[in-house]
Amino acid sequence: MNIKEISKADQDHPDAVFNALYTVFHMWPSYHGDPWELLHFADYEGVGGDFIENLLTYAAPFAVGNHLNKKCGFRWCKLEDDGFEQWGTLPLLLNEPISFNALLEGKWNREDYDEPKSSWVIVIDSVHYIKLFLRWKKLYGDSKPLPDLNTDELELELNRREAIH
Repeated sequence: MNIKEISKADQDHPDAVFNALYTVFHMWPSYHGDPWELLHFADYEGVGGDFIENLLTYAAPFAVGNHLNKKCGFRWCKLEDDGFEQWGTLPLLLNEPISFNALLEGKWNREDYDEPKSSWVIVIDSVHYIKLFLRWKKLYGDSKPLPDLNTDELELELNRREAIH
């Protein structure tokens, strides 16, 4: 997979996506400026309908990327594979991008849910696992593979291991 910087033409696209969210959810201005929190609130409120589901599914990876960019030192990137280009976000300290497709496919989500969730909720819930992944990488680099645990189990394991170090 080839990692590319986003072009000048693409730089405004995430903000356009967020502005569409803010327009649709104009009744919640306190969440404008933080699309990740806005999507969490939309999940809490139980929004739905085809148009809303489609918008939230499209916006969720951008909201996750924006959150990771601002809070964890990631940056926007484009990923190219076999002539297909997609958005992603790249941790500054790692050369392992997180593609939007991987987010939408649930590859970064290890939550255990009591009931089925919309794909956009699975995407926004991926942030917790990604942050745990970064903690693991900081602790072990590539010397130990990430264990196949759900989010809660991985957090407990990391807390235990960090207490030892």
